[in-house]
Amino acid sequence: MRPRHPGVVREVQNYFISFTDLLVGVLFIFIILIMAYALSGSSEREAIQRKQQVLENQISLLEGRVELRKKLLKDIAAGMARKGYGEVEINYDDGVIRFKSDQFFDVGSDKLKPGAFGLLDALAKVVAEKMPCYVDTAPCTQGVPILEAVYIEGHTDRQLNLSPDGSDGNWPLSSNRAHQTFRFLTERAPVLSSMTNSSGKELLSISAYAATRELERAEDSARNRRIEIRFLLAAPRQVDLDRARSTIGESDKR
Repeated sequence: MRPRHPGVVREVQNYFISFTDLLVGVLFIFIILIMAYALSGSSEREAIQRKQQVLENQISLLEGRVELRKKLLKDIAAGMARKGYGEVEINYDDGVIRFKSDQFFDVGSDKLKPGAFGLLDALAKVVAEKMPCYVDTAPCTQGVPILEAVYIEGHTDRQLNLSPDGSDGNWPLSSNRAHQTFRFLTERAPVLSSMTNSSGKELLSISAYAATRELERAEDSARNRRIEIRFLLAAPRQVDLDRARSTIGESDKR
């Protein structure tokens, strides 16, 4: 029995035939490209390998800095544990040491609690001992300059806290808390104020975020009220990028 719509059948058949031809054509081009690469001169292959090596070296450099930062944070945590403060929350991926704000301040206050002095004193001494190995003036043979900045960050929850002028008081509250923490640490370990990055800029500073960087979505959250110390990695220096470009350029000339 003949199909009722022979024209449709022919169109479908033609479509599959064309699609098969297309696949064969693409496969043929792919084979040609493989043969072209296989037959290319050794100099071209060496140039490609040199470029790949440069890129791999840059990736390895960045990965190495991440691992060194993890080592710094682990050293700080171990030092705090030896001083009796073993419960230190650390985010190794972000390079952050985190403390509950309630450990340092009463709710709504920017005045350090006397009960926080021991913890902050230990933190100042441990950071002052460990961090020099990872800054521009690195005195340790196992360390290298990897840090661009270290920020003491103040964070609050979303509870309304008005300033005298009627504005959102969480901004000055988070800023003042970060500043009070900064002052205490640098007074107990003055060397922290003299550390610089590879550009000669002071390493330690403060930042304030009020309730803009919550850890959990809640108006009244003790977890959001916190002090963080964030260790920022330095980006590759211009001299390193220029050296990489120069290496690639030289490989192109060979």
